Amino acid sequence: MTTPMPVSLRRACHACAKAKRRCVPELPQCPRCVARGLQCTYDLEPVTNMGTQSLERHPSTQYARSIFPCAWMPVRTMLFDSAGAAHKAIVEFFTPLRCEGNPPVLANPSLLALVTERFLKTIPQLTFQQQSTFYVHRQILLAGASFVGLGPWDDRPQPVLSPTFLDTVQGHLLTLDIESSTFEHFLAAFHYLVAVLLARTLDAHQNRGEIPHLLRDLWTKWRERLCAKLPRTLSSDLSAWQAWYTAESARRSLLCVIFIDGMLEVADKGYCSYRPLVESLPFDARTGLWEAETEEEWLAAVAAHGNTHSSLVSWAEFIESGSMKPRSEYDGAFQRMLLVIHFGKPAADLQDTL
Repeated sequence: MTTPMPVSLRRACHACAKAKRRCVPELPQCPRCVARGLQCTYDLEPVTNMGTQSLERHPSTQYARSIFPCAWMPVRTMLFDSAGAAHKAIVEFFTPLRCEGNPPVLANPSLLALVTERFLKTIPQLTFQQQSTFYVHRQILLAGASFVGLGPWDDRPQPVLSPTFLDTVQGHLLTLDIESSTFEHFLAAFHYLVAVLLARTLDAHQNRGEIPHLLRDLWTKWRERLCAKLPRTLSSDLSAWQAWYTAESARRSLLCVIFIDGMLEVADKGYCSYRPLVESLPFDARTGLWEAETEEEWLAAVAAHGNTHSSLVSWAEFIESGSMKPRSEYDGAFQRMLLVIHFGKPAADLQDTL
Protein backbone atom coordinates (compact mmCIF):
# COMPACT_ATOMS: atom_id res chain seq x y z
CA MET A 1 0.00 0.00 0.00
CA THR A 2 1.27 3.47 -0.87
CA THR A 3 0.82 6.56 1.27
CA PRO A 4 0.38 10.10 -0.09
CA MET A 5 3.17 12.42 0.97
CA PRO A 6 2.35 15.58 2.97
CA VAL A 7 1.72 18.57 0.73
CA SER A 8 4.71 20.41 2.21
CA LEU A 9 7.05 17.60 1.11
CA ARG A 10 5.70 16.93 -2.37
CA ARG A 11 8.24 16.95 -5.16
CA ALA A 12 8.76 14.81 -8.24
CA CYS A 13 10.93 11.80 -7.53
CA HIS A 14 14.33 11.68 -9.19
CA ALA A 15 13.33 9.03 -11.73
CA CYS A 16 10.27 10.94 -12.96
CA ALA A 17 12.15 14.24 -12.99
CA LYS A 18 14.94 12.74 -15.08
CA ALA A 19 12.43 11.24 -17.52
CA LYS A 20 10.41 14.49 -17.53
CA ARG A 21 7.27 12.57 -16.66
CA ARG A 22 4.47 13.57 -14.31
CA CYS A 23 5.02 12.23 -10.79
CA VAL A 24 2.41 11.48 -8.13
CA PRO A 25 4.61 11.43 -5.00
CA GLU A 26 3.77 8.53 -2.71
CA LEU A 27 5.71 6.46 -0.21
CA PRO A 28 7.50 4.12 -0.45
CA GLN A 29 7.35 4.54 -4.26
CA CYS A 30 5.33 6.58 -6.73
CA PRO A 31 2.98 4.63 -9.07
CA ARG A 32 5.22 5.11 -12.12
CA CYS A 33 8.29 3.72 -10.35
CA VAL A 34 6.25 0.78 -9.03
CA ALA A 35 5.00 -0.04 -12.53
CA ARG A 36 8.46 0.20 -14.11
CA GLY A 37 10.48 -1.28 -11.26
CA LEU A 38 12.52 1.91 -10.83
CA GLN A 39 14.32 3.16 -7.75
CA CYS A 40 12.17 5.93 -6.25
CA THR A 41 13.84 8.65 -4.16
CA TYR A 42 12.95 12.25 -3.29
CA ASP A 43 15.06 15.31 -2.53
CA LEU A 44 13.41 15.79 0.85
CA GLU A 45 13.92 12.22 2.03
CA PRO A 46 16.30 12.65 4.97
CA VAL A 47 17.63 9.11 4.56
CA THR A 48 19.25 7.02 1.89
CA ASN A 49 18.47 3.51 0.72
CA MET A 50 21.83 2.29 2.01
CA GLY A 51 22.21 -1.08 3.64
CA THR A 52 22.21 -1.58 7.38
CA GLN A 53 25.98 -1.42 7.78
CA SER A 54 27.07 -1.47 11.41
CA LEU A 55 27.57 1.96 12.94
CA GLU A 56 30.81 0.85 14.52
CA ARG A 57 32.35 0.27 11.08
CA HIS A 58 31.57 3.81 9.94
CA PRO A 59 34.41 6.22 10.81
CA SER A 60 32.32 9.40 10.53
CA THR A 61 29.81 8.70 13.28
CA GLN A 62 31.93 10.55 15.87
CA TYR A 63 30.12 9.12 18.85
CA ALA A 64 31.15 10.30 22.30
CA ARG A 65 30.73 6.98 24.08
CA SER A 66 28.51 3.88 24.13
CA ILE A 67 25.56 3.14 26.35
CA PHE A 68 25.42 -0.59 26.92
CA PRO A 69 22.21 -2.60 27.11
CA CYS A 70 19.94 -2.50 30.11
CA ALA A 71 16.43 -3.88 30.69
CA TRP A 72 14.78 -1.39 28.33
CA MET A 73 17.63 -1.20 25.80
CA PRO A 74 17.94 -4.62 24.12
CA VAL A 75 20.28 -3.25 21.44
CA ARG A 76 23.31 -1.09 22.06
CA THR A 77 22.64 2.63 21.62
CA MET A 78 25.18 5.21 20.51
CA LEU A 79 25.51 8.53 22.33
CA PHE A 80 26.43 11.61 20.29
CA ASP A 81 27.42 15.12 21.23
CA SER A 82 25.76 16.96 18.31
CA ALA A 83 22.75 16.68 16.05
CA GLY A 84 25.07 16.67 13.04
CA ALA A 85 26.94 13.57 14.19
CA ALA A 86 23.68 11.80 15.10
CA HIS A 87 22.19 12.55 11.69
CA LYS A 88 25.18 11.04 9.90
CA ALA A 89 24.81 7.91 11.96
CA ILE A 90 21.08 7.50 11.61
CA VAL A 91 21.37 7.55 7.82
CA GLU A 92 23.42 4.38 8.18
CA PHE A 93 20.82 2.30 9.97
CA PHE A 94 17.53 3.78 8.81
CA THR A 95 15.76 1.88 6.04
CA PRO A 96 12.56 2.95 4.24
CA LEU A 97 10.56 0.56 6.41
CA ARG A 98 12.14 0.57 9.84
CA CYS A 99 15.08 1.49 12.05
CA GLU A 100 17.75 -1.09 12.77
CA GLY A 101 18.54 -0.97 16.48
CA ASN A 102 17.90 1.90 18.87
CA PRO A 103 17.87 5.49 17.60
CA PRO A 104 20.94 7.51 18.64
CA VAL A 105 20.77 9.68 21.74
CA LEU A 106 22.30 13.11 22.31
CA ALA A 107 24.09 14.37 25.40
CA ASN A 108 26.30 17.43 25.47
CA PRO A 109 25.79 19.47 28.66
CA SER A 110 28.13 22.26 27.58
CA LEU A 111 26.37 22.68 24.22
CA LEU A 112 22.94 22.60 25.88
CA ALA A 113 24.08 25.27 28.34
CA LEU A 114 25.38 27.37 25.45
CA VAL A 115 22.15 27.10 23.43
CA THR A 116 20.06 27.80 26.53
CA GLU A 117 22.07 30.85 27.55
CA ARG A 118 22.34 32.31 24.08
CA PHE A 119 18.97 31.48 22.56
CA LEU A 120 16.36 29.86 24.81
CA LYS A 121 16.33 31.60 28.17
CA THR A 122 14.77 34.78 26.77
CA ILE A 123 11.77 32.98 25.25
CA PRO A 124 9.51 33.10 28.36
CA GLN A 125 9.95 36.82 28.91
CA LEU A 126 9.60 37.66 25.21
CA THR A 127 6.40 35.62 25.09
CA PHE A 128 4.79 37.45 28.01
CA GLN A 129 5.96 40.74 26.53
CA GLN A 130 4.09 39.61 23.41
CA GLN A 131 7.17 39.81 21.23
CA SER A 132 8.12 37.32 18.53
CA THR A 133 10.14 34.32 19.67
CA PHE A 134 11.84 31.74 17.46
CA TYR A 135 8.60 29.77 17.29
CA VAL A 136 5.63 32.15 17.28
CA HIS A 137 5.03 35.57 15.78
CA ARG A 138 4.05 38.44 18.05
CA GLN A 139 0.83 39.02 16.10
CA ILE A 140 -0.37 35.55 17.13
CA LEU A 141 0.46 36.27 20.78
CA LEU A 142 -1.32 39.63 20.66
CA ALA A 143 -4.42 38.12 19.07
CA GLY A 144 -4.64 35.36 21.67
CA ALA A 145 -3.76 37.28 24.84
CA SER A 146 -7.36 37.93 25.86
CA PHE A 147 -8.30 34.29 25.20
CA VAL A 148 -5.58 33.19 27.62
CA GLY A 149 -6.66 35.81 30.16
CA LEU A 150 -3.65 38.09 29.87
CA GLY A 151 -4.06 41.84 29.63
CA PRO A 152 -1.72 44.27 27.88
CA TRP A 153 1.93 44.00 28.90
CA ASP A 154 1.94 47.46 30.53
CA ASP A 155 -0.83 46.41 32.94
CA ARG A 156 1.12 43.48 34.40
CA PRO A 157 3.16 43.73 37.60
CA GLN A 158 6.87 42.96 37.84
CA PRO A 159 8.73 40.64 38.09
CA VAL A 160 7.19 38.92 35.11
CA LEU A 161 8.61 35.44 35.73
CA SER A 162 7.87 35.22 39.44
CA PRO A 163 6.46 31.90 40.69
CA THR A 164 3.17 33.66 41.50
CA PHE A 165 2.85 34.98 37.96
CA LEU A 166 3.66 31.61 36.41
CA ASP A 167 1.14 29.91 38.72
CA THR A 168 -1.51 32.41 37.61
CA VAL A 169 -0.86 31.82 33.91
CA GLN A 170 -0.78 28.07 34.45
CA GLY A 171 -4.16 28.29 36.18
CA HIS A 172 -5.61 30.20 33.22
CA LEU A 173 -4.26 27.64 30.76
CA LEU A 174 -5.72 24.71 32.69
CA THR A 175 -9.23 26.18 32.41
CA LEU A 176 -9.19 26.95 28.68
CA ASP A 177 -11.64 25.29 26.33
CA ILE A 178 -9.26 24.52 23.49
CA GLU A 179 -11.64 22.15 21.73
CA SER A 180 -13.92 24.96 20.56
CA SER A 181 -11.22 27.62 20.17
CA THR A 182 -10.00 28.95 16.85
CA PHE A 183 -6.65 27.69 15.64
CA GLU A 184 -5.08 31.12 16.10
CA HIS A 185 -6.26 31.34 19.72
CA PHE A 186 -5.08 27.82 20.46
CA LEU A 187 -1.70 28.54 18.85
CA ALA A 188 -1.25 31.58 21.10
CA ALA A 189 -2.26 29.58 24.18
CA PHE A 190 0.12 26.80 23.14
CA HIS A 191 3.07 29.19 23.16
CA TYR A 192 2.10 30.75 26.47
CA LEU A 193 2.24 27.17 27.75
CA VAL A 194 5.67 26.77 26.14
CA ALA A 195 6.81 29.91 27.97
CA VAL A 196 5.61 28.63 31.35
CA LEU A 197 7.05 25.16 30.75
CA LEU A 198 10.40 26.51 29.61
CA ALA A 199 10.61 28.89 32.59
CA ARG A 200 9.79 26.05 34.98
CA THR A 201 12.30 23.73 33.28
CA LEU A 202 15.11 26.27 33.49
CA ASP A 203 14.26 27.00 37.12
CA ALA A 204 14.16 23.29 37.97
CA HIS A 205 17.58 22.81 36.37
CA GLN A 206 19.08 25.75 38.27
CA ASN A 207 17.54 24.98 41.66
CA ARG A 208 17.37 21.16 41.41
CA GLY A 209 13.59 21.28 41.53
CA GLU A 210 10.88 19.38 39.66
CA ILE A 211 8.58 20.35 36.82
CA PRO A 212 4.94 20.19 38.02
CA HIS A 213 3.13 17.05 36.85
CA LEU A 214 0.05 19.11 35.91
CA LEU A 215 2.20 21.13 33.54
CA ARG A 216 3.73 18.03 31.98
CA ASP A 217 0.30 16.46 31.49
CA LEU A 218 -1.03 19.64 29.88
CA TRP A 219 1.96 19.73 27.54
CA THR A 220 1.35 16.15 26.45
CA LYS A 221 -2.32 16.87 25.77
CA TRP A 222 -1.76 20.12 23.90
CA ARG A 223 1.16 18.79 21.89
CA GLU A 224 -1.14 16.13 20.47
CA ARG A 225 -3.92 18.65 20.02
CA LEU A 226 -1.65 20.94 18.01
CA CYS A 227 -1.29 18.33 15.27
CA ALA A 228 -5.05 17.68 15.28
CA LYS A 229 -5.94 21.36 14.96
CA LEU A 230 -3.51 22.24 12.18
CA PRO A 231 -5.70 23.64 9.37
CA ARG A 232 -5.35 22.53 5.77
CA THR A 233 -6.26 26.00 4.53
CA LEU A 234 -6.43 29.49 6.01
CA SER A 235 -9.21 32.03 5.75
CA SER A 236 -9.31 33.99 2.50
CA ASP A 237 -10.01 37.09 4.59
CA LEU A 238 -6.41 37.16 5.79
CA SER A 239 -3.91 39.41 4.06
CA ALA A 240 -0.80 37.82 2.58
CA TRP A 241 1.21 38.87 5.64
CA GLN A 242 -1.37 37.55 8.10
CA ALA A 243 -1.56 34.23 6.26
CA TRP A 244 2.23 34.00 6.18
CA TYR A 245 2.90 34.63 9.87
CA THR A 246 0.05 32.30 10.87
CA ALA A 247 1.33 29.49 8.66
CA GLU A 248 4.96 30.09 9.61
CA SER A 249 4.09 30.11 13.33
CA ALA A 250 2.36 26.75 12.82
CA ARG A 251 5.39 25.30 11.01
CA ARG A 252 7.80 26.54 13.66
CA SER A 253 5.51 25.22 16.40
CA LEU A 254 6.17 21.69 15.14
CA LEU A 255 9.89 22.36 15.47
CA CYS A 256 9.22 23.78 18.94
CA VAL A 257 7.65 20.47 20.00
CA ILE A 258 10.90 18.68 19.12
CA PHE A 259 12.98 21.09 21.20
CA ILE A 260 10.70 21.10 24.25
CA ASP A 261 10.36 17.30 24.22
CA GLY A 262 14.14 17.08 24.06
CA MET A 263 14.62 19.45 26.99
CA LEU A 264 12.14 17.52 29.12
CA GLU A 265 13.91 14.26 28.31
CA VAL A 266 17.26 15.81 29.23
CA ALA A 267 15.76 17.03 32.51
CA ASP A 268 14.63 13.46 33.29
CA LYS A 269 17.51 11.35 31.92
CA GLY A 270 20.45 13.61 31.19
CA TYR A 271 20.17 12.92 27.46
CA CYS A 272 17.50 12.97 24.74
CA SER A 273 16.63 10.64 21.88
CA TYR A 274 17.42 11.81 18.39
CA ARG A 275 14.14 12.02 16.44
CA PRO A 276 14.52 10.60 12.92
CA LEU A 277 12.87 12.59 10.11
CA VAL A 278 12.83 15.94 11.96
CA GLU A 279 15.19 17.19 9.25
CA SER A 280 12.28 17.11 6.80
CA LEU A 281 10.23 19.68 8.75
CA PRO A 282 9.96 22.84 6.63
CA PHE A 283 10.08 26.54 7.48
CA ASP A 284 10.67 29.85 5.70
CA ALA A 285 14.31 30.69 6.38
CA ARG A 286 14.59 33.83 4.25
CA THR A 287 16.36 36.73 5.91
CA GLY A 288 14.17 39.49 7.34
CA LEU A 289 10.68 38.03 6.94
CA TRP A 290 10.21 36.71 10.48
CA GLU A 291 11.68 39.86 11.99
CA ALA A 292 9.27 42.20 10.14
CA GLU A 293 6.90 43.87 12.63
CA THR A 294 4.55 45.49 10.12
CA GLU A 295 3.04 44.44 6.83
CA GLU A 296 5.06 47.13 5.06
CA GLU A 297 8.32 45.77 6.48
CA TRP A 298 7.30 42.25 5.52
CA LEU A 299 6.44 43.25 1.94
CA ALA A 300 9.82 44.98 1.64
CA ALA A 301 11.57 41.82 2.85
CA VAL A 302 9.55 39.70 0.42
CA ALA A 303 10.47 42.05 -2.43
CA ALA A 304 14.15 41.61 -1.57
CA HIS A 305 13.70 37.87 -2.12
CA GLY A 306 11.92 38.07 -5.48
CA ASN A 307 8.32 38.79 -4.36
CA THR A 308 7.53 35.16 -3.52
CA HIS A 309 5.17 35.17 -0.54
CA SER A 310 6.21 31.73 0.71
CA SER A 311 9.41 29.80 0.07
CA LEU A 312 10.07 26.79 2.27
CA VAL A 313 13.17 24.74 2.95
CA SER A 314 13.46 21.73 5.18
CA TRP A 315 15.74 21.77 8.19
CA ALA A 316 18.10 19.48 6.25
CA GLU A 317 18.09 21.70 3.17
CA PHE A 318 18.86 24.73 5.31
CA ILE A 319 21.83 23.01 6.94
CA GLU A 320 23.11 21.73 3.59
CA SER A 321 22.79 25.14 1.89
CA GLY A 322 26.17 26.22 3.29
CA SER A 323 28.76 25.71 5.98
CA MET A 324 28.50 26.56 9.69
CA LYS A 325 28.79 30.25 8.78
CA PRO A 326 25.49 32.23 8.73
CA ARG A 327 24.16 32.66 5.19
CA SER A 328 23.14 36.07 3.85
CA GLU A 329 20.07 34.58 2.15
CA TYR A 330 18.96 32.55 5.19
CA ASP A 331 19.87 34.47 8.32
CA GLY A 332 18.21 35.25 11.64
CA ALA A 333 18.41 34.28 15.31
CA PHE A 334 16.47 31.04 14.74
CA GLN A 335 18.64 30.05 11.81
CA ARG A 336 21.78 30.73 13.86
CA MET A 337 20.47 28.57 16.68
CA LEU A 338 19.97 25.67 14.25
CA LEU A 339 23.55 26.08 13.06
CA VAL A 340 24.87 25.94 16.63
CA ILE A 341 22.75 22.87 17.41
CA HIS A 342 24.03 21.10 14.29
CA PHE A 343 27.68 22.17 14.18
CA GLY A 344 28.27 22.76 17.89
CA LYS A 345 30.41 25.35 19.66
CA PRO A 346 32.59 26.16 16.61
CA ALA A 347 29.48 27.64 14.95
CA ALA A 348 28.79 29.77 18.04
CA ASP A 349 32.41 30.95 18.15
CA LEU A 350 32.21 31.89 14.48
CA GLN A 351 29.00 33.87 15.06
CA ASP A 352 30.78 35.83 17.82
CA THR A 353 33.33 37.08 15.32
CA LEU A 354 30.80 38.43 12.82
